[in-house]
Amino acid sequence: MSPQQRAFDEWSAEFRRMCPADHGRALEYASDPDLCVDIIRTDETGEVQWVIVPEVDPEFWLDSFASKTAALTFCRKIGWRLL
Repeated sequence: MSPQQRAFDEWSAEFRRMCPADHGRALEYASDPDLCVDIIRTDETGEVQWVIVPEVDPEFWLDSFASKTAALTFCRKIGWRLL
């Protein structure tokens, strides 16, 4: 198993654990080989977060991080292309 696949599987398992109702939708987006994502800054939850959203559904959070650097690193690790 490649490091990218391992990172994807770990992300998928964590997403399923945290948001089981949205897991199928997240997998649909994340499994698309043409997926492009954006990283946006938000304080919607009361704290500043850097959120990874798919280009096709910018309201759907694939993941969030405390820093933009961490979000960028994660996208590179999992193989998601940035807009």
